Amino acid sequence: MKYIPTQDYSFLLDENHYVYDHVEDEDSLHIYIKSKEHGCKCPLCEKMNTKLHATYRKKYQDTPIHCKQTFLHANVYKYDCENRDCECKVFMEDLPFAKASFSLSDLL
Repeated sequence: MKYIPTQDYSFLLDENHYVYDHVEDEDSLHIYIKSKEHGCKCPLCEKMNTKLHATYRKKYQDTPIHCKQTFLHANVYKYDCENRDCECKVFMEDLPFAKASFSLSDLL
């Protein structure tokens, strides 16, 4: 069986995120991810919100690719809930491909 090298890492993500850069060295692979949308549903009231509260960079360790330590660097957005009746004031966008517990750092 022949293997074909690829630089398409979209198999790691869902349809709302994309890879905008990657850096590969001898020991590691760093994949940089961003959200396609600038809006998110509130987890409590489910209203779509576009008012950006803050942007963070989070680093997640992922399953090795090509026997290299693999890290996902995600631009993560926090939003203000625009529903005045909602108890949730600020929330972070959901990253279905990474759990918060996998985060190596909050600010890079």
